[in-house]
Amino acid sequence: MAREIRRQYDLLDQAYERQDIDAVLALRSPQFETVGPDGRHNTAAEMAEYTRNWLLQNKPPIVSRFDLLGFTMNGPDEVKVATLQRVSRYREIDGKLRHVEHDVKQDETWVRTPAGWRLRKVENVRDRHRWVDGQPSDQ
Repeated sequence: MAREIRRQYDLLDQAYERQDIDAVLALRSPQFETVGPDGRHNTAAEMAEYTRNWLLQNKPPIVSRFDLLGFTMNGPDEVKVATLQRVSRYREIDGKLRHVEHDVKQDETWVRTPAGWRLRKVENVRDRHRWVDGQPSDQ
């Protein structure tokens, strides 16, 4: 199971790097949702729009990497994965192209479907950091 989930994260990294919204969304279950650090819930449709906008606002190269910190089985077809996500990309800020990096820890629940493992939920978002041109930056 861990290898199968790692493979899904590798596909997710590649999709972000290609700025391929269809590939990103294909790795999410139809019931996908997020719970932000403020407790706000977002639906699959809301997160699809957010991801589309994020991909449009950021410029390549986009380098994404998920470190898998731990697994908790919630049943034979559901696993919660503690992750550390790191992303590097370029973005126009105040009229200049800037190098932006971030990292964040979060818990991500995956479910086994007939099409394979799909991301069902992102929650417990914490320890967020952001840098612009190598300098710490407010979120």
